[in-house]
Parts: sequence; structure tokens; C-alpha cells
Amino acid sequence: MAVYTVRRGKDLKIAGAPSPQELKVDDPPVLGVKPVDFLGIKPKLLIRENDRVVTGQPLFYAKGHEKLMFCSPGCGIVTAIRRGARRVITEIEVTRSGAEDSETFRVFRESELANISVEELSAHLMHGGMWPYIRQRPFGKIANPSISPAVIFINGMDTEPLAADPCILMDGREEDFRMGVRVLQEFTHGPIYLTLPLKTTGDPPFAQVAGVTVHHFTGPHPSGLVGTHIRHIRPLKPAEIAWTLRAVHVADIGSFIRTGKYPVHRTVAISGTGVAETGYVHTRLGVPVSALIEHRVKDEWVRYISGTVLTGSQVEKTGYLGFYDNTLTVIPESEKRDFMGWAMPGWRKYSLLKAYASCVNPSKTYHLDTRINGGVRAIVNIGAWERVFALDVHISYLIRAILAEDLEEACDLGLLEVTEEDVALCTFACPSKMELGEIIRKGLDLYEKENL
Repeated sequence: MAVYTVRRGKDLKIAGAPSPQELKVDDPPVLGVKPVDFLGIKPKLLIRENDRVVTGQPLFYAKGHEKLMFCSPGCGIVTAIRRGARRVITEIEVTRSGAEDSETFRVFRESELANISVEELSAHLMHGGMWPYIRQRPFGKIANPSISPAVIFINGMDTEPLAADPCILMDGREEDFRMGVRVLQEFTHGPIYLTLPLKTTGDPPFAQVAGVTVHHFTGPHPSGLVGTHIRHIRPLKPAEIAWTLRAVHVADIGSFIRTGKYPVHRTVAISGTGVAETGYVHTRLGVPVSALIEHRVKDEWVRYISGTVLTGSQVEKTGYLGFYDNTLTVIPESEKRDFMGWAMPGWRKYSLLKAYASCVNPSKTYHLDTRINGGVRAIVNIGAWERVFALDVHISYLIRAILAEDLEEACDLGLLEVTEEDVALCTFACPSKMELGEIIRKGLDLYEKENL
């Protein structure tokens, strides 16, 4: 066990963190699956509208990889298959009806895992819809089952603003987590690392399972990101692959192996200043936003974010929570212009550069809205990105190399060490209002296209 201290970064002082209280929500009558949640996947449908499906039944598979299935979160009728630009499938809607039937998969005892091949185990996870939980570095996409990972990272912490507490999400799931770790051990001869925050109260119960090496991190965000953990614990060598999972997803894999049922129960944090009360709800995978925020929204003019304010995606009230997300963030929408703007003292304004009088009270939290306070402009390198970027990567030069499509230089500068979440804080701090995550993804896609 080791303790790592992250110096560079920033904990954003945003009001609306989820309280530990449990909130009540109705069982959602409609559920949704969004193929766009799965980066790089082109879905091929296995169902049509008005088909009846059961929980865990495959809805579509990945084009070019017929064994990689994506399953239904509920039992009922497929009432809508929605498409976006260029007829890309954006949502599959299932209206629940009848008895709660589900697909039954093979149940494995722990003693049986050592006697089956890696190919058989991976095929089982892919058919049961569990494989998408396993993502890889580099690229940050669903892991390639044909490549054995050199190391596996399980993230048991989250330092993003207004994010769900992983300890609450994992409450009572120690046995599922233990089985999930045992499954992962079959895929690698390398170490499995579990990263946790450094707390005076001790580690959570799920950290006591065998088969993982625990490391603690302290410091501001992004100390809770897996990219930061890889950089400190075990940097990847050229051509090496690391698998990354969240602790709650490891527990889902363990539950699937133990019970033979597709796990659909989910704990979700409702956060942000756009709701009257924050807290945690017990609901289902694919829950609609409307079911989570009913009677809780202060104002109709708000933005719903599936995930956190840094890395989440905007959804409509009629939309659905993302496959990987355990947080729904609601913040006020605003287009108003402040009187005299930057010329005012700014006692109630938040600034990373201490440009306002509010910096005299560093512990204060702020009710931020959707304004970016400026427009896109030429990049001016004043060190704003570097102040909050925790990796040993020259981020300014990397962005410039990607924009110039100089892949050789971009790789030398650390392109394969980052994904969108690693630069999300830089986007927040950017005085030029650049979406750095989109630029990083452009570079990764270009590299993958030309080299794989």
C-alpha cells in the first residue's frame, strides 16, 4: 500500500453536492438504452419496434464484433427506436409491462472459474452485456477481449464536483465485488490495483477483499481519475494495455456471475442547485430523467446532465440516464449578462485565477449556472491549463500538435496517456473557451484510424 499526493489540480467550489439522505422515486414505467454511450460502437439491431423483450435480452450487438451484446434493462415492449443525424441510433425505449421476466445465464461458483478458459469467460460476459463495463487505456474505449491487459485498475474514488460517493454506491455489495475481482484475475497475470481516497476513518468494507493491491490518493481533483492513478502507480509501456473499471461496475460483474441475472438495480445521486433537495435514490438501469426529478426541480429553466458538470452529457427531461453514470446533475440555465461584467468586484463570482473579490473567502461554495462567461477566441497560453493538469504531459503543446494533425509529435507529447476526462478541468479553466476533450478525442481517433 502506498499513499500518493496530487499537487496540481482544483476542487471546484460548486454548491449542490448530494446529501447522504435517501430519496424516494417511483419505479420507472419506461426505460431507455442509448447506443451513443458506447464510444466507437456501431450498433446492429436484434429487435424491432413492438417486439417484446425480457430483462437481459440482447437489443443490439457491435458491428464487426458479433459477440459483444448490449442488453435490455427491463421486460416489456420496444416502443421506440430513435435515430439522429445520418440515421445513427440514439435511443431504444422499452415500456415495461407484464411479469418481470429475465434472461437466465449460467451461474459460476468461484471454484469453477479456474477451470474455464479465458475465451469462454469473456464470451460469457459479452453475451450477458457485462463486457462494456471494462474499458481500456489507451483510447478509453470498451476493452479489446483479444488483448490481455498488463494491469487492471479499479477506481473506488471520485473527486469530480457533485459526483456520487462510491462508498454509498457500494454499500452492502462486498460479496459481489469480491466475485468481480475474482473474475478479473482470470484475465491477467499482472496486478490489480484498487484506488481509494485517503481517509482518517479507514477504508470501506469492499477494500478488504483479497486479490487487489490498495493505493490511496489525496489532493484536489483530478486525484480521483484513473489517468492520474496510472501515471503514479504503473505508467504503461509502449504497446501495453490497461483495463479500467469503477468499483460499482466490478460489483455488477460479480453479481452477474453469482446469480446468472443481468444486474439492473442502480443507486443514483441527484445533485446540483437546480433541485430542491439532493440525495440518493435506488432505481433501475436506463431510468428516465423525468422519474428522478419529479417534484424536485426548482425552475423549469434548468439543464439536466447525465454524469457530472465536468464530464457528463446534456440530456433532455424526456431522456435517460447514461449507461456508465450514477449521477444526475441539475443546474440552472442562464443567458443573462451581468451589469458591467468583469469590471464589478464579483463578491459572488467564482474564478480559478482569483480575479474577483470572492477569493478572500476560499471556503465559500458558488451557485454556478450554464454560462461560460465569454466566447471562443484564439488560444492565449497563460498557463491556465497547466495549473490544473496533473499528468506529466505538456498539454499546450499536445493540443497544438493535434490541431496540426502531427500525430508523431502528439504521441511523443503523451497523446496515448490521456482521454477526455483528464482534460475536463482544463476545459473549465480555459480562458479561450476551448473544448479540449473534443480535441483529445479527435487525436485519439486519428491515431487509431492510422495505426490500428
